[in-house]
Amino acid sequence: MKSIKNSILLSMMLIITSLFTACADDDNSVDFISNKDFYNFLSYAIVVLEADTYNQNFAGKPTGNVDADVEGPYGGAIKVTGSTNTASDVDITTVDLTYTLVNVKQIVTSTDGKLVCKATLNGTLKVKGSFSDSHKSMSFNSSDMSATGVMTYGTAEREINEQGSVSISASHNKGQTRGEVFDQTVSW
Repeated sequence: MKSIKNSILLSMMLIITSLFTACADDDNSVDFISNKDFYNFLSYAIVVLEADTYNQNFAGKPTGNVDADVEGPYGGAIKVTGSTNTASDVDITTVDLTYTLVNVKQIVTSTDGKLVCKATLNGTLKVKGSFSDSHKSMSFNSSDMSATGVMTYGTAEREINEQGSVSISASHNKGQTRGEVFDQTVSW
């Protein structure tokens, strides 16, 4: 069961990462990062932060109530509360978790190495959904999150200084992630 969960989570991450192998728009040059790429990649950083935190701390462990203080993948503090459950007859894991982020560092790089996001996140992120080998339906919501840092593409550099709501929906079986991040529509 543990290896199946780890395989599921790894496959989710590989699918998400492959979406950003060549993230540049026609609008991008080595001196410019488009709004589309900026907000899409920032939303990707939030989703990956949750997946990394879950994988490093809860994947493959018994399900049930969660109340844990953990470190962010690159530093900072995360308080995780809520519950996880696995329906073993259909091998679907469900989560209803709240991540309280305090100065949590996140670094993500596109697989081609050109687009890099280095952000510090603060706020409360509520994550609900279910996943298995063939299914993923997840939502990521925050009424007030802040993100600071920098995003680079080649020699272009764009400051991250955002605060507001986050609402992201990811569906593995449809291969689509979409939503609204800091008043900007995202889709990847």
